[in-house]
Amino acid sequence: MQADNVREQLIRSMEWSDVELVSVQDQKIRFTAIMQALCCGLFMQVVHKEGETGSYMTLKDNQVVALHPSCGLDTQPDWVSS
Repeated sequence: MQADNVREQLIRSMEWSDVELVSVQDQKIRFTAIMQALCCGLFMQVVHKEGETGSYMTLKDNQVVALHPSCGLDTQPDWVSS
């Protein structure tokens, strides 16, 4: 329900700004577009995994950080946003 609410807000914002709503069918291109959107909109909270050490690097200022043990992730994804 909350995701639908956010989607509707985004659609209204796009209509107000006269931005065309485009659907991407190619899954690889879609995932790339989602990552780009996260980086643009939430760049201060986005981190990228650095090798196999378990540490992450912030996009904003290249600070090394780690996921908190209580974050609830079972795996260590390549990209994380808080």
